[in-house]
Amino acid sequence: MWNKFKRWVLSQPFKRKLQWVIMTVVLTTVVSTLGFLYWQKNHQQRIDFVRTNLALAKLVAEFTALPLVFDDRKGAEEQLSKLWKDPSVLYVLLEKTNGQILTYYDPSNIAADAPPLPDNQEWLWQDHYLYFTVSISHEHEKLGILRGAYRIDELEQGQYRELRFMLLVMLIAALCSYGLAFVLRGFVMAPVKQLERHARRIAEQPDIHETIAYLVRRPDEISRLYDAFNLLMSRIQQRETEILQLNHDLEIKIKRRTQDLEESRHILALSLQASNQWLWDWNIADNILKLDAELVRLCTILPPATITIDWFNEQIHPDDQLRIRQAQSNLLYDQQANCSVEFRLRTAIGDYRWIHSQGQIIERGPQGNAVRMIGTQTDITERKQAEIELQIAAVAFESQEGIMVTDANNDILRVNQAFTKITGYTADEAINQNPRILRSGLQDEHFYEAMWQSIELTGNWEGQIWNRRKNGDIYPELITITAVKGMDNVVTNYVSVFNDITLSQAATAEIERLAFYDPLTALPNRRLLMDRLQHSINMDRRDGKQLGLLMLDLDRFKAVNDSLGHLAGDDLLQQVAERITNRLRDVDMVARLGGDEFVILLEDIVQPEDAVQVAEDIIADLTKQFCLSQHDNVLIGASIGISLYPQHGDSSEILMDHADAALYQAKDAGRGCFAYFSEELTLAARERIALETRLRHAIEQQELRVFYQAQVDIATGRIVGAEALVRWQHPAEGLIPPQRFIPIAEESGLIVEIGSWVLHETCRQGRQWLDAGLPAVTLAVNVSAHQFLRSDICALVAQVLSNTDFPAEQLELEITESGLMGNQSNATAILNNLRAQGVHLAIDDFGTGYSSLAYLKHFPLDVLKIDKSFIDEIPFQQDDMEITATIVAMAHILGFKVLAEGVETTEQQDFLREKGCDMYQGYIKSPPIPAEAFAELLRDQQANNDLDNA
Repeated sequence: MWNKFKRWVLSQPFKRKLQWVIMTVVLTTVVSTLGFLYWQKNHQQRIDFVRTNLALAKLVAEFTALPLVFDDRKGAEEQLSKLWKDPSVLYVLLEKTNGQILTYYDPSNIAADAPPLPDNQEWLWQDHYLYFTVSISHEHEKLGILRGAYRIDELEQGQYRELRFMLLVMLIAALCSYGLAFVLRGFVMAPVKQLERHARRIAEQPDIHETIAYLVRRPDEISRLYDAFNLLMSRIQQRETEILQLNHDLEIKIKRRTQDLEESRHILALSLQASNQWLWDWNIADNILKLDAELVRLCTILPPATITIDWFNEQIHPDDQLRIRQAQSNLLYDQQANCSVEFRLRTAIGDYRWIHSQGQIIERGPQGNAVRMIGTQTDITERKQAEIELQIAAVAFESQEGIMVTDANNDILRVNQAFTKITGYTADEAINQNPRILRSGLQDEHFYEAMWQSIELTGNWEGQIWNRRKNGDIYPELITITAVKGMDNVVTNYVSVFNDITLSQAATAEIERLAFYDPLTALPNRRLLMDRLQHSINMDRRDGKQLGLLMLDLDRFKAVNDSLGHLAGDDLLQQVAERITNRLRDVDMVARLGGDEFVILLEDIVQPEDAVQVAEDIIADLTKQFCLSQHDNVLIGASIGISLYPQHGDSSEILMDHADAALYQAKDAGRGCFAYFSEELTLAARERIALETRLRHAIEQQELRVFYQAQVDIATGRIVGAEALVRWQHPAEGLIPPQRFIPIAEESGLIVEIGSWVLHETCRQGRQWLDAGLPAVTLAVNVSAHQFLRSDICALVAQVLSNTDFPAEQLELEITESGLMGNQSNATAILNNLRAQGVHLAIDDFGTGYSSLAYLKHFPLDVLKIDKSFIDEIPFQQDDMEITATIVAMAHILGFKVLAEGVETTEQQDFLREKGCDMYQGYIKSPPIPAEAFAELLRDQQANNDLDNA
């Protein structure tokens, strides 16, 4: 604290400290004088007070001697009353030598608390009181003691008044001392301020050299300060003149040296620029690297304030850093004098440039350690790229393609190994020869004239040519000839690159066979069939002819294939293909689509009965026994569907579809027969296509609606959930039932889009009901097998829950058994993901699919829904009742809750309640209804609960 105070005092201006000194001296003198006078007067007043009152007490004590002798209490009180009549007396008592109190006056009862006084002490000044003790004796015999106490309030109040007066005097003295100190400070500081102003003027105007005069000449410290200041200014002026002269001479020398240095630097910069080099200077001791400004700009847009060798190393390609650091280490510690390295340097745009750096140590320390090194760096990226291109060219020259380089006169200069391998001629045999040694003679002179004319006009020629090997073999060759021109645009060389395409031509033929023919039966495949069919339609449309398309499917082929094996099945298919081919004309065509399905194209038929005749003949041929190579004879059959052009369609796709529909009609008729494509099938197909189109339009026009069917707790009768069911509200036809459009949606893939919409709409509606204060219920949404396994259902659910803010624990997804069992491993992963999101999971329509609780126990399910088909005949079918009871019991054992669908009678409800079923839904409670009607059900239930609670 004292040090802080000292620092604060020292930081104050000199004039303020001078004023403080004057004030301190004056105040100290005044305060000490007044304090001494106050103490002296106060002390004298106390002594006078003690003497006066003690004398009075002793006088009274002399008169109490006789009452003490005669034990006269009344006489003693009479004498003591002279004391206690005094208002300043606090108490007084007369005590005998034996301690008996003869009389006393103590209105305040403080005598007992009075401090005892020693025998040799008559008074005591304590606690605003004067205590006294007076001994009473007669003829040198001590008779008793007179004790008492005086109040000293009036004395102290007088002293306080005098103290306040003295403090007032001190305050006035302080103010006077402040004024006096201020005046004296002005007198003392005037010459100092004059000196300060002069010094400041000289500082602001350095050209002023005049001296300053002290107005009052007297031998004091300030006058000596003035003399010293004037002497200092004189010396400064003298030194300034000398420095100006030296500065002038130095400027001339620096200017001359700077010009020489700039000229040298300019010459060096031009030299480095001409040689495409950058200068660098490494101060090894301080680890500071000075780089050419152009090199720094190449590396970075914002260089660091100080460039170190570590920063520069970080700009080097990671694959080169270890090698460069090793070179630097060898330079520093192995006493090498110079170094030369190549590395890749990262530029400001992020790519790398090849740099060649070389340098030499120019300064070493006392111990021989390197201190400074200077060198140059050169961008060798183009040289490196040229080297790489040369390497690539060398590798490319020895590629699998034959290469031949000739001069402008067509004399061979160079060939590669592939040339020798293809032609049989070695390099020594081919060089200086003309390429005509390879001619096969299959191309005439006109061919070669056209080839060289193209080369002269365009600079290159590409095509197929037949050449002859050294051994005389002729082979096909795909060749490219390019003319190489010099700077004067004159041809200097010809480069020919060629491949032996003997094998590739054979491979092309094989690829064409595989692309257009069935590898097992060697029959045309679907691709060739469709091309041929479209071509035939175009020809028949032009010529006004008709054709027939027969789609054939083998009966009982699967049984043969499964029982006798795939080899037997392949043998059977080959024999079937042979029998069909033998039955057809040359203009007709049979193709295998795959499996046991064949298509026969009948060209140029006169009447429809021609197709019937061929179909009957083929069916008859295929019903005969087939003798398999490794097995006994087998019997099969065939079903055929027929479509005709132009009666049944005018495009290849329509004819194929109609023939397929007719084939199914033939199979439905009992197999082993044929069927034409009928108008009824056409109408049904058209209606299906039209319905699909309308369904797409309905999705776009938002004609779909979500209805809700209540799910009821069977024990309490309360609605605990609802199943969301999609409906199509057609503007003209009204409400279209789901059994009409859901199968089409499944087949066309629209079920994914519909399912996504239903999920979003259900969650949105559920959130709206919660916001309206309706009780929370579980909303169940059906997920089709197609949507479950072929779409990202997990991401869809997460997105819908996030967008609608609907609680995941109130959403239940219903998946069919077929959807789960179609891909068990993927299904488990999907269900686990949905369960992790908090969504409940239910198995829908249980009993209509696999119906395997052993499989279902592996899935993280919550609810098992019994299909409506088991509930409909309760209580009339004992089997259905036993199956339902078993499902309920086993589902509970596996930890599933059970919900029964399609409950419509009280008997069914009572049976389910008896067997422990948890929930039900059906018309007995409510059919599927719009959202507004279902919300009204929830309000009625809520109102009834409120009445019950009331």
